[in-house]
Amino acid sequence: MKAGVYQLSDLDKCPFCGSETFFVKLHAEGTIFFRINPDGSEENNENMYDTLTLTGGKRVYCFKCKSFLGNKETNKLSTPALIELCNKEQKC
Repeated sequence: MKAGVYQLSDLDKCPFCGSETFFVKLHAEGTIFFRINPDGSEENNENMYDTLTLTGGKRVYCFKCKSFLGNKETNKLSTPALIELCNKEQKC
């Protein structure tokens, strides 16, 4: 990484709160088949989500403070995250 040039993949923690856990929001659409036995106990359902269609997952957020950090597909940091990172590291 060049000085002053940051990408989303450069983050090892949230620049706002320091959390090391991020998440992406996904939209699921479809039907889940939850299998049960005649006695009502749960059957093996390890593939119950295989019929779902997932979309989204581009925008990366901090799990703790929910701040938007950047775009996973383009690897770009959000402007607020870049400003916060530059203010903390004073390299921009």
